[in-house]
Amino acid sequence: MKMKKIVCAMVSAALLVSMAAATAFAVESVPSKTGTDADAGKTDVSVSGSVGSEGLKVEIKTTEDSSKEETQLKGEGVEKYLTAEAVDAAAKILGTEKSAVTVSEIKEIKVSGYKTDMDKITVKVPMAALPESGTTVAVIIRVKTPNGKIVNLPLAGVVVEETVVVNGVARKVRKVQLELDATTMINLQAGKAYIAAVTRK
Repeated sequence: MKMKKIVCAMVSAALLVSMAAATAFAVESVPSKTGTDADAGKTDVSVSGSVGSEGLKVEIKTTEDSSKEETQLKGEGVEKYLTAEAVDAAAKILGTEKSAVTVSEIKEIKVSGYKTDMDKITVKVPMAALPESGTTVAVIIRVKTPNGKIVNLPLAGVVVEETVVVNGVARKVRKVQLELDATTMINLQAGKAYIAAVTRK
């Protein structure tokens, strides 16, 4: 009986050690490499205008259409897909040469319920393979207008890191934070649009 108590005590101690170790490693840094990892965190949206964000819906996620865009990118190459002007602007934002620019991921962005009184919108978007927090990255907003025209808008963004819970495990997910003005939001709302994260190779 005494031996059973000793064994039980040893098992309990082992379990406590295991639980402590699990807790210690529950938060892990995830520089997302896949779309699934990048989608672990949700897109955060805030407005700067005189009205609130009621009715505003901004969806940014990997879709079948965004996957087709990535296939097109791979077939055409970065400069042909985004245009030389957009790549040049992205390189200047990154402080590098055009030859050192790459696209880490493309997602579809859908906007509805935007009003000009909302003014500028700040979004934090989980994207794949982002550099460390605080790093400046370039983002290309690619809009396909109803008349078939394609507009590529280069913007500067900054990488931020947030802790999210995925399947009960806390993970640090990197996001791109950027500001979208009223004109951009109106264009996004009117056409088919994508967001491409542009980083150094």
